[in-house]
Amino acid sequence: MDISVIIPLYNKALHIERAILSVINQNFPVSELIVIDDGSNDESYDIVHVLTKKYSKLKLFQQENHGVSFTRNKGVELAFSDYVAFLDADDEWKPDFLEHIRRLHNNFPDCGAYATSYEIIAENGEKKYPKILEVPPALWMGIIPNLFKMMQGGSPFFTSSIVLNKKVFQSLNGFPEGIKRGEDKILWIKLGMKFPIAFTATNQVIYHQDATNRASKIFDREVEAITLLDNLITQQDVPFALINDIKDYCAFLKLQYVSNMVVEGKNKYIKRMLYSIKNNKKYKQKWIWWSFWSRIPSSILKKILDLKRNFLN
Repeated sequence: MDISVIIPLYNKALHIERAILSVINQNFPVSELIVIDDGSNDESYDIVHVLTKKYSKLKLFQQENHGVSFTRNKGVELAFSDYVAFLDADDEWKPDFLEHIRRLHNNFPDCGAYATSYEIIAENGEKKYPKILEVPPALWMGIIPNLFKMMQGGSPFFTSSIVLNKKVFQSLNGFPEGIKRGEDKILWIKLGMKFPIAFTATNQVIYHQDATNRASKIFDREVEAITLLDNLITQQDVPFALINDIKDYCAFLKLQYVSNMVVEGKNKYIKRMLYSIKNNKKYKQKWIWWSFWSRIPSSILKKILDLKRNFLN
């Protein structure tokens, strides 16, 4: 199994060396490591340039700023391996990540992608772990039985913890370009409808929410993924066996969005999203709950939340 690793780089001078070394030090070696500097204006490029002289598999490219989706897709075009992996410049792999991927591939060679779970380092330094539904914990490995049920507990994997067959990636047209947030979720939706995904619940990647300049701090809404699901459902362009689970997953995302917007005192799209899922049976209680809170004036809601925070502190 030959794997090309792609790291999109934009102003991550404080973290990029850690990410690169976590790839170089894998117990299962990569075929190549491609870093694409996406118009950084800090020392990121210079740091990687120095490392290219030390590590022969490390390749560095530079371009004007085009965004993370364009950069990842460009990396796949440049990659010569049959499989491609992505690592964000402020995250890191544990030493056995690719060894777990190799085992998954050996056991399930016909899958479109291979992924592991991960651990999260929160902004306060606390360790957290994603909620994994539908499969046994930790040492289990196998093919995900239903990705759309699984993702209703959250994201079992993320961009830095998945390896894709390059031809599969290209058949799905890669990461969608021109959107601000949720490009990875859109790709997973397309992937989960057409290809099996092998997965292990072991935590083999570290997701650094404590890193500086994270995109999630800027664009934290996933309206585009919700829109894609709405369109697929409306056009009846989903597998018949998955339709109910996809509808439930869409309702799950919409309620997540509504809850975030209500808490922030915003009302953009709230009424439309709540109306569109009023008949969903699985999330009826949550729908009633957030429908109620969405009617509370933001000024009053803010006072309630401030009282709650003061009480907890």
